[in-house]
Amino acid sequence: NNYIIIGRAHFYKDGFGRATDVFQYVSRKYKDPEPTVEANTWLARSYNTEKEPAKALQMLLRAEGEVQDKDVNRRLKADYHLAAAEAYLLQSKFTKAAEELSLAIPQIKEKSKRARYHFLLAQIYQQQQRSNDALKEFDATLNSRPNFELEFYAKINKALSFSRTGGSSVEIQKTLNKMLKNEKYKDYRDWE
Repeated sequence: NNYIIIGRAHFYKDGFGRATDVFQYVSRKYKDPEPTVEANTWLARSYNTEKEPAKALQMLLRAEGEVQDKDVNRRLKADYHLAAAEAYLLQSKFTKAAEELSLAIPQIKEKSKRARYHFLLAQIYQQQQRSNDALKEFDATLNSRPNFELEFYAKINKALSFSRTGGSSVEIQKTLNKMLKNEKYKDYRDWE
């Protein structure tokens, strides 16, 4: 565990070369599921930061079996899937990124963090023209206690994702009109 902390310190100090050395050492030295998953996840994050998603996915593949182990905690499972989603996004493989985000979100305990990933997943669905899925994820974002800015953009993007085939637009119009009248959104009005 101390090696992971040292590797993380190198990672945050932009010493990716030294960070990857430490994480590779942990990955080779320890065979327990948790250190293996954590080391390979941090290796993947390092490679993602260096814009090398293929190497990142290769590192995650090493820990694929261990991530399902019951001894691996939720945070590590979430981090593993988030690193995979980032690698797929770097490769513009949006469907696979959405799958990984869908696996990560239930593992995240803190609602405000979960809101961010629901929003990201909604944006991916929006980009893929999957309006109904995007609307569900924007709703999930709003139900996860997002910060002010994320709430604002979730409401706006929800309106943009609305498809007339999905039903009535009355609810979305009401939401947007409420936002116009609400003083906390005053800075976002374009007529003042």
